[in-house]
Amino acid sequence: MISTAKSHLVLIAGCLVLGFGAGASHFVGQESVAKKNDHIVTKYDKSKNETTVRLKPIALTGLTDERPQLQDIPTHQMDLEISFKFSGQEMTKQVEAATLRFRVTTRAYFFLKGQNVIAVLDKNVKGKDRALPLGTTDYKSDLKFNSVYEEYLTISIPFAALVKIAKAETLDIYVGPVAYTLKAKQLQDLRDFGSYLIHK
Repeated sequence: MISTAKSHLVLIAGCLVLGFGAGASHFVGQESVAKKNDHIVTKYDKSKNETTVRLKPIALTGLTDERPQLQDIPTHQMDLEISFKFSGQEMTKQVEAATLRFRVTTRAYFFLKGQNVIAVLDKNVKGKDRALPLGTTDYKSDLKFNSVYEEYLTISIPFAALVKIAKAETLDIYVGPVAYTLKAKQLQDLRDFGSYLIHK
């Protein structure tokens, strides 16, 4: 599901003061032991003595079901993958950050450069709506085949920021001028993934 940032500029401008802050020690209603979820993949690289925990790509939009409200936003597929790494096979200390990787598939390059990313939490929950600025992504692009192009926007965010995002009842992620709304099941996957970040 997609919307433009135009209708929410007032909300974002008024909430940018929100910081990452403290209080990130646990999720409300979440156990510190990671839940079993087949969308979460754990892989150990023996040669590097490093474990990667990855949430399989979340489809934020589809080439067929997207209905952009502005003509300058082309139809595209946006997928989000989240991951983090730690040394060894068991976590021995708190993970400090997670990586968000946005993959854009489209018929023409759209973003062209790194974009500012903002998470809008609980947009329709009275008294709880707020915005969480996450920073600016890096940018890479590739020609997949024929006239299908791929763009990759990657950003590292603090553990505390992911905790706040996972605790939200609703979540919209703004990548530059475009907002993507996560569905309830996608938010639950994100909460389950977040439980891996908590050192037991």
